[in-house]
Amino acid sequence: MISLFPTVALAAPLYVLMRDIGWLTSYQGLIVVYTALNLPFAIWILRNYMLSIPRKWKRSPGWTAPTHCVR
Repeated sequence: MISLFPTVALAAPLYVLMRDIGWLTSYQGLIVVYTALNLPFAIWILRNYMLSIPRKWKRSPGWTAPTHCVR
């Protein structure tokens, strides 16, 4: 993953933070850290995917809902 900030540099501050708030050995700590580190990458990938969809597909009637759901 390409990043502007090395992830290793976050290890010590994250350890101290999780220890201070009592989440060092909890699932909440893992969820917060993994989400904070992976969400920007996931948004970047999904944004590029959405930009690659042709505009004429976005304007088509099938883009908003499947035809069997429309009454």
